Amino acid sequence: MADVAQERRLWFHVDGAYGCAALFAPSIRARFRGIERVDSFVVDPHKWLFAPFDCAALIYREPRLAKAVHSQDASYLEVLHRDTPRSGTRATTPTTSPGGPGACPCGSRWR
Repeated sequence: MADVAQERRLWFHVDGAYGCAALFAPSIRARFRGIERVDSFVVDPHKWLFAPFDCAALIYREPRLAKAVHSQDASYLEVLHRDTPRSGTRATTPTTSPGGPGACPCGSRWR
């Protein structure tokens, strides 16, 4: 799959929400051969790693590219960015996780 993605200049993403946590286990690391070629992958630490809150880690090979692709900048959105630092790389998203409305998946409160 990595070869095809590279040939066709496609984004190569692995949804390892459950299984990618196994990357930490040297005994089965070989089963993930080639994962270093992905452009991004996701892992959910609350599954295998027993994090106390629902959370997801989306890892990018080139974070600047991902930020450019997922950024929105329009005058009608300024109200959303007024009190938000523009230079940060961490995204905070409101959620309805077990922490309640306005709880960030990382455990802090969303403001």
